[in-house]
Amino acid sequence: MTNSTIDLSRPERVSKLQEFINDMLNNKGVTQQAIAKALGVSHSQISVFKKDGKGSDDFLNAVERYQAEIMDTQNQSEKPTERKHTPSLDFIRTADASNIMGLCVAAESINGIGVVLGNAGTGKTYTLEEFARFSTKAVYIKVNCAMNLKNLIKWIGKNIGIEVEGSSVWDMMYCIIEELKINPKTIIIDEVEQLMQGNSIKKVEVLRHIHEDSKKYGNCLIMAGPLFIEHILKKRSIKENYGQVDSRINYMYKTTGLSREEIMSILEDYDATENAKAEIAGLTLKTNKGGIRFLTNLLGKCVDIAAMEGTAITREVVVKASRMMMI
Repeated sequence: MTNSTIDLSRPERVSKLQEFINDMLNNKGVTQQAIAKALGVSHSQISVFKKDGKGSDDFLNAVERYQAEIMDTQNQSEKPTERKHTPSLDFIRTADASNIMGLCVAAESINGIGVVLGNAGTGKTYTLEEFARFSTKAVYIKVNCAMNLKNLIKWIGKNIGIEVEGSSVWDMMYCIIEELKINPKTIIIDEVEQLMQGNSIKKVEVLRHIHEDSKKYGNCLIMAGPLFIEHILKKRSIKENYGQVDSRINYMYKTTGLSREEIMSILEDYDATENAKAEIAGLTLKTNKGGIRFLTNLLGKCVDIAAMEGTAITREVVVKASRMMMI
């Protein structure tokens, strides 16, 4: 490669190269040893050249080649970037998600009980399923109101990999407890409010008993549901006294949902116009929308439409996507 400085007189050539060396040392954070290594010379030669401009033609040629390589690297980095790669929508780590993950880890560390509360769509299930997917001991279990005590115990047994035996509720619970003594688990019960219907605390008490009798073997219990569960857990009536459960809760987290700033930060990873980002944020923040669930559904549709049309995500794309949803 012929360098444009090759035709300069030697004093001018030396002066230009001294400026280059000093710029690398003083402004670019490159050490004298690194420059010497790149040129294949001793660092004392760099010192002499900086101070007195002394160096052979071979040395000057080496500095010019090094300068050209640096400039080529800078030019490559300044080239326009291609359209952003669309990140995966499988899991977006929001502030709520990070806090829920943190609660699970903290509860596991003490074999305790954690409770995650939040409005529908704010990421409870989304995050707890993700935690269970990557945890070596967590088991995610979704319950429903149709379960009686025996159904619940059998369902827990199935999810931890055993067939529950026994004719009485206690015998069945004992079967679960014995398994957990051998193979400790973090049992995640989602939609726990389904077990609190009918003014009965028996199903939640089953969860407490299982945890209480197995926690010293490394077992943990996480329960998740809507915000009103906190009120239920404070009940101390004769029919509904949740004091035994409430007093054993070690950690509780309430989801806050997405802020505009967090939404805009998430959208930075997408090839979307500013108007599109503002439209997505506005739709997501409407009070009747589901936070991260709504955002991921809307984003997924936007990505698909933009891919089909071969464009970035524009406001028009967002409008089309929103028409495909119940808003």
